[in-house]
Amino acid sequence: MRFAVVLTSLLTVAMALPSTKDITPVVEFTLTESKGEIPLNTDSSIESRQVPRQNPTISFFPGPDCASGGMRLSIVDRQYGVCLAPMPPQYRSFIVDNPSAIWLPYMIYVGSCASLIEVPRTNTCYNLNGAPGTGWEKNATGGGTWKETSERGI
Repeated sequence: MRFAVVLTSLLTVAMALPSTKDITPVVEFTLTESKGEIPLNTDSSIESRQVPRQNPTISFFPGPDCASGGMRLSIVDRQYGVCLAPMPPQYRSFIVDNPSAIWLPYMIYVGSCASLIEVPRTNTCYNLNGAPGTGWEKNATGGGTWKETSERGI
Protein backbone atom coordinates (compact mmCIF):
# COMPACT_ATOMS: atom_id res chain seq x y z
CA MET A 1 0.00 0.00 0.00
CA ARG A 2 2.83 2.37 0.87
CA PHE A 3 4.46 1.66 -2.48
CA ALA A 4 1.33 2.75 -4.35
CA VAL A 5 1.21 6.07 -2.41
CA VAL A 6 4.91 6.76 -3.11
CA LEU A 7 4.53 5.88 -6.80
CA THR A 8 1.48 8.13 -7.15
CA SER A 9 3.36 10.99 -5.48
CA LEU A 10 6.35 10.56 -7.79
CA LEU A 11 4.18 10.53 -10.90
CA THR A 12 2.37 13.68 -9.75
CA VAL A 13 5.67 15.49 -9.22
CA ALA A 14 7.11 14.26 -12.54
CA MET A 15 4.08 15.51 -14.48
CA ALA A 16 4.34 18.93 -12.82
CA LEU A 17 7.99 19.47 -13.77
CA PRO A 18 8.67 21.77 -16.74
CA SER A 19 9.59 20.27 -20.10
CA THR A 20 13.25 20.06 -21.03
CA LYS A 21 12.45 20.92 -24.67
CA ASP A 22 14.00 23.95 -26.32
CA ILE A 23 12.05 26.91 -24.96
CA THR A 24 13.91 29.49 -27.05
CA PRO A 25 11.37 32.06 -28.22
CA VAL A 26 10.52 31.93 -31.91
CA VAL A 27 12.21 34.83 -33.66
CA GLU A 28 11.54 35.89 -37.24
CA PHE A 29 15.01 35.97 -38.80
CA THR A 30 15.81 37.69 -42.07
CA LEU A 31 19.00 37.67 -44.10
CA THR A 32 20.68 40.58 -45.84
CA GLU A 33 23.72 40.25 -48.04
CA SER A 34 26.85 41.90 -46.74
CA LYS A 35 28.19 44.76 -48.84
CA GLY A 36 31.78 44.20 -47.69
CA GLU A 37 34.48 42.36 -49.60
CA ILE A 38 34.64 38.68 -48.72
CA PRO A 39 37.96 36.99 -49.41
CA LEU A 40 37.14 33.53 -50.75
CA ASN A 41 39.21 30.89 -52.45
CA THR A 42 36.40 30.17 -54.88
CA ASP A 43 37.29 29.71 -58.51
CA SER A 44 34.54 28.34 -60.73
CA SER A 45 36.69 28.11 -63.89
CA ILE A 46 36.76 24.85 -65.85
CA GLU A 47 40.36 24.27 -64.74
CA SER A 48 39.45 24.53 -61.06
CA ARG A 49 36.56 22.09 -61.47
CA GLN A 50 38.97 19.43 -62.73
CA VAL A 51 40.77 19.24 -59.37
CA PRO A 52 39.38 17.06 -56.59
CA ARG A 53 36.30 18.49 -54.94
CA GLN A 54 36.90 20.62 -51.87
CA ASN A 55 34.44 20.21 -49.02
CA PRO A 56 32.23 23.17 -48.13
CA THR A 57 32.40 24.77 -44.69
CA ILE A 58 30.34 27.28 -42.75
CA SER A 59 31.86 30.17 -40.82
CA PHE A 60 30.11 32.11 -38.07
CA PHE A 61 31.06 35.65 -36.98
CA PRO A 62 30.02 37.49 -33.80
CA GLY A 63 29.69 40.81 -35.67
CA PRO A 64 28.21 41.90 -39.00
CA ASP A 65 29.70 41.54 -42.50
CA CYS A 66 31.74 38.38 -41.77
CA ALA A 67 34.44 40.47 -40.17
CA SER A 68 37.25 39.03 -38.06
CA GLY A 69 36.71 36.63 -35.20
CA GLY A 70 34.86 33.94 -37.13
CA MET A 71 35.01 30.20 -36.59
CA ARG A 72 34.94 27.73 -39.52
CA LEU A 73 33.12 24.41 -39.19
CA SER A 74 32.85 21.43 -41.51
CA ILE A 75 29.47 20.76 -43.10
CA VAL A 76 29.83 17.37 -44.79
CA ASP A 77 30.31 15.36 -41.60
CA ARG A 78 27.18 16.72 -39.86
CA GLN A 79 23.98 14.73 -39.46
CA TYR A 80 20.89 15.73 -41.40
CA GLY A 81 18.03 17.34 -39.50
CA VAL A 82 19.95 17.98 -36.27
CA CYS A 83 20.08 21.56 -35.03
CA LEU A 84 23.67 22.29 -34.04
CA ALA A 85 25.25 24.98 -31.90
CA PRO A 86 27.54 27.31 -33.85
CA MET A 87 30.94 28.59 -32.80
CA PRO A 88 30.92 31.29 -31.46
CA PRO A 89 27.70 30.43 -29.56
CA GLN A 90 25.92 33.53 -30.93
CA TYR A 91 26.54 34.99 -34.38
CA ARG A 92 25.44 38.02 -36.40
CA SER A 93 26.84 36.98 -39.78
CA PHE A 94 27.92 33.80 -41.56
CA ILE A 95 29.08 32.40 -44.87
CA VAL A 96 28.78 28.97 -46.46
CA ASP A 97 32.11 28.68 -48.26
CA ASN A 98 31.80 26.32 -51.22
CA PRO A 99 35.29 26.29 -52.84
CA SER A 100 34.28 23.91 -55.63
CA ALA A 101 31.35 26.20 -56.54
CA ILE A 102 29.07 23.23 -57.28
CA TRP A 103 25.50 22.44 -56.27
CA LEU A 104 25.18 21.05 -52.75
CA PRO A 105 22.78 18.09 -52.35
CA TYR A 106 21.36 19.49 -49.09
CA MET A 107 20.07 22.73 -47.63
CA ILE A 108 21.69 24.80 -44.90
CA TYR A 109 19.47 26.60 -42.39
CA VAL A 110 20.51 29.20 -39.81
CA GLY A 111 18.86 31.06 -36.92
CA SER A 112 17.84 29.27 -33.76
CA CYS A 113 16.68 25.72 -33.20
CA ALA A 114 13.15 27.08 -32.71
CA SER A 115 13.23 29.20 -35.88
CA LEU A 116 15.46 28.38 -38.85
CA ILE A 117 15.73 30.17 -42.19
CA GLU A 118 17.11 28.79 -45.47
CA VAL A 119 20.47 30.02 -46.77
CA PRO A 120 19.77 30.94 -50.42
CA ARG A 121 23.34 30.94 -51.81
CA THR A 122 26.83 29.79 -51.02
CA ASN A 123 29.93 32.00 -51.18
CA THR A 124 27.92 34.99 -49.99
CA CYS A 125 28.23 36.63 -46.58
CA TYR A 126 24.87 37.18 -44.89
CA ASN A 127 23.99 39.31 -41.91
CA LEU A 128 21.37 37.72 -39.67
CA ASN A 129 18.73 40.25 -38.62
CA GLY A 130 16.29 39.93 -35.75
CA ALA A 131 18.44 38.45 -33.01
CA PRO A 132 21.83 36.75 -32.81
CA GLY A 133 21.82 33.28 -34.31
CA THR A 134 22.19 30.37 -31.92
CA GLY A 135 21.84 27.34 -34.18
CA TRP A 136 22.21 25.90 -37.67
CA GLU A 137 21.18 22.75 -39.50
CA LYS A 138 21.97 20.68 -42.59
CA ASN A 139 18.81 19.21 -44.08
CA ALA A 140 18.25 16.85 -47.00
CA THR A 141 14.87 18.34 -47.91
CA GLY A 142 14.18 21.00 -50.50
CA GLY A 143 16.98 20.58 -53.02
CA GLY A 144 20.33 22.24 -52.48
CA THR A 145 22.00 25.48 -51.52
CA TRP A 146 23.07 27.16 -54.73
CA LYS A 147 25.95 29.42 -55.65
CA GLU A 148 23.83 31.99 -57.50
CA THR A 149 20.12 32.72 -57.25
CA SER A 150 20.05 33.13 -61.05
CA GLU A 151 20.84 29.41 -61.28
CA ARG A 152 17.63 28.71 -59.34
CA GLY A 153 15.50 30.72 -61.75
CA ILE A 154 14.91 33.50 -59.22
